[in-house]
Amino acid sequence: MSECPYVFDVERIVASGTYGTVCVAHDQNEGKRWALKVLQRQHMNNPKVVARLRDEAMLLSRLHHPHIVHVEDLVEIDERPVIVMEWIDGCDLEELLFHQPGGLPFAEALDLVRTAASTLRDAYTTPRREADAPMGVIHRDVKPSNFLLDSSGHLKIVDFGTARCRFDGRESETISMVLGARAYLSP
Repeated sequence: MSECPYVFDVERIVASGTYGTVCVAHDQNEGKRWALKVLQRQHMNNPKVVARLRDEAMLLSRLHHPHIVHVEDLVEIDERPVIVMEWIDGCDLEELLFHQPGGLPFAEALDLVRTAASTLRDAYTTPRREADAPMGVIHRDVKPSNFLLDSSGHLKIVDFGTARCRFDGRESETISMVLGARAYLSP
């Protein structure tokens, strides 16, 4: 984890989950907006949670895909690990569906599902740098709120915090327990 070379002005909180809070911040040095995933203070002394956040940053820095959120850095701010990610100016699919109670037009929905499935397959088959084998990424938290659409409708998949994968330098273990949002788990 590097020292924080950024000077952030936090604009607003955009999401909050079990372990982290995501906010949009403006970097005074670069004049650019970033999404910051900040570990919640109550989990700071849980090494397993800290390791999982650090692994998420490392995993996303290895997945270079136009439909997966790009991670720029992992820094420490006020003794908390923070993932610095590209800011997607748009909305998540859950919010979009809330405002369109009749659902999306069939062709648009099919295109999003096709893109998401293809992206998740590509993540699974991404080669490991250190071995001639795929990383085997399984997202494990596929739900509408983890699919972001930018202002032009371009899909980005986010929140790989519970992902199962293989790569050298990984700190957390893949555990055999139920992870994910209950409403979207397979039977």
